[in-house]
Amino acid sequence: MMNNLRFAGVLAFGSALVAIASAEPIYIEDNGGNLGTITTGGVYTNIGTTMDVTGATIVLGDIGVTMGGALYGTNFDGNATNLYSINTSNGALTL
Repeated sequence: MMNNLRFAGVLAFGSALVAIASAEPIYIEDNGGNLGTITTGGVYTNIGTTMDVTGATIVLGDIGVTMGGALYGTNFDGNATNLYSINTSNGALTL
């Protein structure tokens, strides 16, 4: 019985690794407002600077991705008072 449980655990763990390896991009932003993606292998691709419509760079504290791939983020000024929609092509922000 114990061997069957160990085997099932290895299969579940292996399935989880496959899911992670084939997952959608992981979005990251640095403290300069540079938005990009990073793969599980560590390859970074720059998308652009997170700027609002006035051209001001907004550093985001949190980034969320919907099931459909849309990005949203909150500003990182200690208050997280604004929720922005993030353009995945260039990093532009819309309130």
